[in-house]
Amino acid sequence: MKIRYLTLANFRNLKDKKLDLSGNKVTIYGRNGSGKTTVANAIINLLADSSVTGEKDFSPKTEGTHKLNHVATMTVVADDGEEISLSKDFHEIWKKKRGSQTATFSGHETTYEINGIPAKKKEYDSRVAGICGGDSKRIMMLSLAGYFAEDLPMDERRKILVDICGDISDDEILNLSGIAPLKEYLPVPGVNSRRYTPEEFLQMAKVKRRDLNKKIDEIPARIDELSRTLTDENVDFDELPNVLKALQEQKAQMQIQPKNTTILGIEAAMAGIRTAIEKGRESYYREHVDTTKERLESYRAQETEIQKEINHLSIQAFEAGEQLKKMESEREKCLADFDALKMEKWNPKSEICPTCGQVLPVDTVRQLRENWLEKLAERKAEINARGKEVSKENIAAQKEKADSFQERLTLKQAELSEVQNKKLALVNSEPNSSYEDSEKYKENKLRLEELSAKLEQAKAEQGDTKPDTSEIDAQIAEVQEYLARHKAQESARQRIEELQSEMKQASADLDYYDKGIHLCETFFREKMRYVSEKVSEHFETVGWRLFKEQINGGLAECCEPLIANDKGVKVEWKSANTAAQINAGLEIIDVLSKHFNTYLPVIVDRAESVTDLREMPRHQVIRLVVSKDDADLNVVNE
Repeated sequence: MKIRYLTLANFRNLKDKKLDLSGNKVTIYGRNGSGKTTVANAIINLLADSSVTGEKDFSPKTEGTHKLNHVATMTVVADDGEEISLSKDFHEIWKKKRGSQTATFSGHETTYEINGIPAKKKEYDSRVAGICGGDSKRIMMLSLAGYFAEDLPMDERRKILVDICGDISDDEILNLSGIAPLKEYLPVPGVNSRRYTPEEFLQMAKVKRRDLNKKIDEIPARIDELSRTLTDENVDFDELPNVLKALQEQKAQMQIQPKNTTILGIEAAMAGIRTAIEKGRESYYREHVDTTKERLESYRAQETEIQKEINHLSIQAFEAGEQLKKMESEREKCLADFDALKMEKWNPKSEICPTCGQVLPVDTVRQLRENWLEKLAERKAEINARGKEVSKENIAAQKEKADSFQERLTLKQAELSEVQNKKLALVNSEPNSSYEDSEKYKENKLRLEELSAKLEQAKAEQGDTKPDTSEIDAQIAEVQEYLARHKAQESARQRIEELQSEMKQASADLDYYDKGIHLCETFFREKMRYVSEKVSEHFETVGWRLFKEQINGGLAECCEPLIANDKGVKVEWKSANTAAQINAGLEIIDVLSKHFNTYLPVIVDRAESVTDLREMPRHQVIRLVVSKDDADLNVVNE
């Protein structure tokens, strides 16, 4: 595509300017402030709705002026030879409110024309994309030296470069020595026919490593918690069951005497209660360790699950809120668009030919008016359709939905706080180390005392003399307490061994995934080196760095051009001088143009800084050169 003419009216500092570029390579000379950059901005604004200066919300409006039309019109020749006129008119909107005789400013708008015929922005952009072979980003990267290297997002640069050179298969890299062991990590467990890609395995391995590190951090605290329940007692626990049995037999011998059925029944009941007390004591010491641990683990599990729900609800509440804001904003925009539409009037200038300045034929004017009315109707229908989507009813429903998510989120946050408080209270609570303080023990003890009194009465009635077993009973109780405590501590020791085993396995797994991550990073490092070399093969002087080594040994993706300096050493783009950057930018445009098979006009600003500008035989190169002798713009065709 080539540019023939560029006409500007009230476009920044150029009030009325027509430039004849003739589709040739040209040099535009001018002093600083004479409008060279304005010309470049006009070209890029017409083609890509942007600017060479990178201004956000670029406006062609002349500072301090009002009620003027700021117009840029460009005649181009497409690759198929068709000559096309593209025009944009940026102007203020002034409206008279009902009951007022004075119009007030209500914003700006841009109108579009193709070959002198009004067009919608969508139609205009589509036509430009067809002429230029792509969207606005492609137009910028094929027209501005430096845009690809400095302004295009890094991921998009990488993708385009890989598309140019063709990707390298993973198998090619996996077969290299030093990386081949990575193959052993890639098979998907339980699925023989499938394996992870290195990217998938790396992502999964990093999640595993994070979880394992968390587990390894938590286990020592849990082991320490159990260890505090262990005591060093100088007791032969292996012999205690035999001691208990001997004491119980000794007591039984002391109590042997003829008994009536009443005494036997009471003694049987008392024996059952004593057994219950023994089991309760053993269960108490076991639960004192295990139950606290299980409750803590239960609270942790609840906390994790509730947090997941909070995260999910937070996302839903945020998205619902954002959608509500968008709907409210869109409704306001629809109302404003509809008000603006009602104020639109037929522009009499449309009845005049833009080329010769003569009034158009009546039939042509009538057709133009019909087209204009038809477009107004289409815009009204389009606004109505948009308005239905954001009706008051739909907005109210969306608000109710957003409020519902927020209410559920608040409830879940309260639930999380309650669980966290319970967990904290359990961690900070002092354990009750005496089974005898429990309600169940007191109940059994009282019942035992009652039965003991009945037994004494029954024996007195029988004339029996009760043997004194208080000393042996105390010995039996002491042995039973030792045994109960020993069983609880054995349970704690077993759990400690399990946790130590888990710690050992987690460390082994962490080592496995660390090695896998290292192999993946080596794989990507080697692959990027291969890709970098293949990319660089398409360029004469420009090289590419596609990754950087981090301090921790990992890789960070990048996409930085390297430019050869006067000694032949390739340096970073930002370290090269202006002339080197411009020529490197032109080389990049040349390679991209061949790849996309699209050749657009190329704008070279600060061209006076380059003594040996790169040749671009297939492009229309527009050089902007500072010249103190040219107060007005001077276009020189080459």
